Amino acid sequence: MNGLTMSKLLEFDFYLTLIFAISALGACFHFVSQKILIEKMNATDMNLSIFLWCSLVTTVPVPSQFQLQGEFNAISVLSLTGLGFITGISFLIYAKALKQVSFMVASILGNASIIFTLFWSWLFFKEPITIYIVIGSLLFLVGMFVLALPGARVSKPKQIANVS
Repeated sequence: MNGLTMSKLLEFDFYLTLIFAISALGACFHFVSQKILIEKMNATDMNLSIFLWCSLVTTVPVPSQFQLQGEFNAISVLSLTGLGFITGISFLIYAKALKQVSFMVASILGNASIIFTLFWSWLFFKEPITIYIVIGSLLFLVGMFVLALPGARVSKPKQIANVS
C-alpha cells in the first residue's frame, strides 16, 4: 500500500482503510480521555481497569470464527504474558508522565513514536522507505516543530474596552 493514490487505496480495500480510520479516531479519544482521567484517578487504577476490560473482551470467542488454530504451548503463553507486562508497564509510565507535562507536549511525544516505528520497520524487516514516507515524516517533524514554538499556544481573545 506504500505510495498508492487515495483512489487506488480505497479501491484496494475500503473496509481495511475504514478500520484504520476508526482505530485512529479511537486512539485520539483514548489519549484525550487519559489526559482527563489522570487528574481524577490514580494512574495504576486507570491502567489496570482498562487492561482488565481489554483482556475480557479479547478472551470472549467470536461466534463466527470459534475454532482453535495452531499449537498451544508454554512459550506462547509466556510470550503473551511478557508482552502484556511490557505494554502494561509502558502505559503506566506514560500515564504517570501525563501528570507532569502539558497536553500539547504529551501529544507530541506520544506521536513521535511513529518515526521510531518507521525506523524499526526499515532496520529489522527491510521495509522500503519511499519518497512518500520521507515527505510524510518531514511534514510530521515540521508540524511538531511548529507546535513546539512559543507563539503556537492558543490564547484567549483580548477584550477591547469600550471607551465612550
